[in-house]
Amino acid sequence: MYRLLSEDKKLELRQQYESRQEYMVAYNAINVTSERYEDLSPEEIWNEAIAVVEEIRKSAHREWKVDKVFNQLKRKYSVFVDESDTRVQRSEKQQEMTATLVLFDVVCMLSLAERVKPEEAEQHPYFEYMRTILGYFCESVLFQAMLAVLKHDEEEVENIVGHDLQEVDYMNGVPAAKPVTKETNWDDDKFRRSCLRKIYAALKEQLKEQFKGW
Repeated sequence: MYRLLSEDKKLELRQQYESRQEYMVAYNAINVTSERYEDLSPEEIWNEAIAVVEEIRKSAHREWKVDKVFNQLKRKYSVFVDESDTRVQRSEKQQEMTATLVLFDVVCMLSLAERVKPEEAEQHPYFEYMRTILGYFCESVLFQAMLAVLKHDEEEVENIVGHDLQEVDYMNGVPAAKPVTKETNWDDDKFRRSCLRKIYAALKEQLKEQFKGW
């Protein structure tokens, strides 16, 4: 069961998350899909993704948790409850949609932990977690469309703020909010391809025909 957030709470989350460059990058991929399928808002999805990362972080058996999280989320999203306590039963496809949106953001968060070259993808500390999660939906047309939107917006947001996506490890806890400012890091020229693009390219290489995102 998932209790829908009030408009005041969603405003509070927007004000908090919009200070994160990675949230800005993932925003449109989630927003377009959630509007099309009348699903949760981007701030609700990001908030749920943070909760999932926290569950994984605190689990005594992380690999097991990652393997089970998709079905656990489906059960959670089988019923939506609004502010008046009205319960809305949701179809399996609706449950899968919400779980996919949340895990899309989870992969975005995990991928930011460390920059690695595509050929060194398996050295990423969370590569196996990301590969397991993507295995649930990486072949879907929807996921590939969301990746295309994310790729476009990644470059756009980098131009807005003046630098590439920065490394941040959500598995070490939720990062503190900080303003997104336009600062050009001239010492970072050799890393002009952002972290998420590198990770997704690496996953494409590893998963081969299963991964058709680009």
